[in-house]
This record gives sequence, structure tokens and C-alpha cells, in this order.
Amino acid sequence: MTDVTPPPVADVAIKLRRSKDFEILARVICMNGEMPSVALATQDFGALIRKKRISNAEFNKFTAMARADARMFDGLNFTLAVRFSCADMPMTALMRSWISDVLMREEIRPKSKGGRYKRLSEMHNYSFVQLVSMAMKFGLKATRSSATRPSSACDAVVIALADFGHHVTYDAVAKHWSKRAENSI
Repeated sequence: MTDVTPPPVADVAIKLRRSKDFEILARVICMNGEMPSVALATQDFGALIRKKRISNAEFNKFTAMARADARMFDGLNFTLAVRFSCADMPMTALMRSWISDVLMREEIRPKSKGGRYKRLSEMHNYSFVQLVSMAMKFGLKATRSSATRPSSACDAVVIALADFGHHVTYDAVAKHWSKRAENSI
């Protein structure tokens, strides 16, 4: 029986950073405190990021949601920005028209209804858990003992997020991972 040695954490961090999924999840994590509705975009408008082709009928449903709610308006615009930044994701005429109308102020953000962002912490936690899960696919264990050197999937996420410009501690990432069952993620 051969002993399989996991790859170095730094190598896994580099592989994570190259993933399109990493960039999307990292953007949700980074936006957490600045624009909470953006964090909801991945759930409400996730198809815009996950699917290459979006039908006009499907996109019209998204715009109807955005016209009715300020958070949805912000979420749709953020999700379209993410889609636009991905070279392999085509922008339909309706998507370009929506962006143009927003920039020309022909589509106006609806008034906010106030209230708390109930799903925000859930999306934030989900993003961390997804990144740790991605790192585990490279052969790393999720967490490590605090007495050992950095060698876990949580450590790889810390390094990858730091390269992205968002600094978190190992303990913070490990805490999100440990709460995953509690939050039904």
C-alpha cells in the first residue's frame, strides 16, 4: 500500500485561484460588508453565472424581479458584471440592453423596502464552505490541528483569498467550515 502525499497548500491555492468558480465565490465573500444584496445574487441569479446560454424568457423573469425589488436590482447588475468579466460567457442582446438602460438611467433602481438581509450570512458561509470543498478535491484534509504547520484545505483558501486581496485567518475559514452542518450547507 502506497502512502499518498497531499500536494503543497500553496500549489492548491494557485489551482483554486485559476478557477472561475473561485472568482465568483471570492467576490461574494469580499462584498459581504459593502453591498449585502450582491451576496444574494449568486442564489437568485445563479443561472446567469452557471449557464452559458440564457433564454430571453428566462432573462425577462430576472428583469421583472429586478424592477420590483431594490436588492434584486443590485443583484442582477452585479451578476451581469460577473458574467461580462468572464470572456467565455456570451452577453445576449437583452443583457446588453439592460446594462445600457441602467447606465443611461432608463432603468431606475426601485426604492428599498428596508429590513435585514436574512440570507446574507447563509450565502457568505456557503461561499467559504464551497471554497474549502474545492480545495479538498486536490487531496487536502479540511482542517488541521492548531499545532501543525499550514497543510489543510482551509489554509489553501486563506492563501488564495489573500492573493485575491481579501485577508482572512485560518480560524475564520475553519469556523465557517465547522458551522456548515449547523447551517444545513
